[in-house]
Amino acid sequence: MGFSLVERGTKRIKGISSPTPEDMKDERWSLLLVAPKEGHRVEFEQVIEYDKTLMNDSGSQEDGQMQELWINESGGSNLPFNQSVQGVPLSLLGMKGSETGPPWSNRWLPESERYFLIKCSQYPLEHRHRHHPSNGFLALQIDIQWPYKIPDPSKGEEGFRRVSHRYRTHFRFPLAITR
Repeated sequence: MGFSLVERGTKRIKGISSPTPEDMKDERWSLLLVAPKEGHRVEFEQVIEYDKTLMNDSGSQEDGQMQELWINESGGSNLPFNQSVQGVPLSLLGMKGSETGPPWSNRWLPESERYFLIKCSQYPLEHRHRHHPSNGFLALQIDIQWPYKIPDPSKGEEGFRRVSHRYRTHFRFPLAITR
């Protein structure tokens, strides 16, 4: 996963290059990574917009509204999150429906096995670690949560249930990545 995908998938500040940037507050984005209970691998699930009502709704299968692509503020360029321009899947959501075909079959992780959620977010505008394009790094808030999704046989062979945000265990730490 490249720096650009992580930078845009964790969008938090509007007008980042302007002299008066704005914090997006509840419109911020988070990049979601998932891992099975036994560990040993991490996969990019999707990019979502923060939504407190969905996070705590035990009936919802998502933590927030899924974002398909990033469009820069001038509208001149974009970056897709789920499938590349060539149709190659980037996220697990982009693989949905073709999880058995190569070259992505070894990356596919059934929803019922997505036990750990690794939520990557940028720091708020007031924070000393906030992102700016002139920085050679991107500081992220990492929130590892579990259990995220668990098998639910009552919903069929591949059935799963998403555990509400408030019932998950959390482990949070800062992380910086460089260009």
